[in-house]
Amino acid sequence: MKNGRVPTGIEGFDRLVEGGIPRNSIILVAGGPGAGKTVFSAEYIYNGASNGEKAVYVSFGETADVFKDYMQRFGFDFAKLEKEGKVAIVDLTVPKLGLETNLDFIEQKVKELDARRLVIDSFSAMALALGEKTSIRNTLRRLSNLFRDMKCTSLMVTEVSIGSQTIGTGIEEFLADGIIVLDTSLRGGQLERNVLIRKMRGTKHSAKTYPYLITDHGIAVVG
Repeated sequence: MKNGRVPTGIEGFDRLVEGGIPRNSIILVAGGPGAGKTVFSAEYIYNGASNGEKAVYVSFGETADVFKDYMQRFGFDFAKLEKEGKVAIVDLTVPKLGLETNLDFIEQKVKELDARRLVIDSFSAMALALGEKTSIRNTLRRLSNLFRDMKCTSLMVTEVSIGSQTIGTGIEEFLADGIIVLDTSLRGGQLERNVLIRKMRGTKHSAKTYPYLITDHGIAVVG
């Protein structure tokens, strides 16, 4: 991690953000269905855990078993890393009662593992599953404070509805240090994928869109 950067290890991506994500930052990974948000986030966790940075992946959208089976398609053997104590897959598809209880559970897992990377997949599913009466803004601020206290470099997956320019609820982007948008569109009857770094604090990042592929080995940014 040179110069306070945390490399994602994702092919072609780190060159867009001066070698990696700023350490201890909170980054949104936003996109619509089929954009590869989970693959991107899982690859970030897997590459870190495989190279000395223990990591926690919190899933509100799919069970741990389904997640691990899916990631095997890309050669990401999360079961092996779990056995080695390098990663924890936290299954909250059936969440515990209340926001604080869930956040306490996540914090406990991070501390037990001494993790330095964290993914929440996804904030949209978490908010829906928890059904909190508190405002989304307060929930996000609580999450933001927790992430910073744990000193993790964190990714928070957020949905973008098809045809919408708004990221998630429209509030998340103002509390994040960076926003990575994975965009999909149809052109000439073919699906095209492009990545845009909308913002990244403390980083001279590219302002261009770059095509990317979802390959048998994960995400690959090209061009």
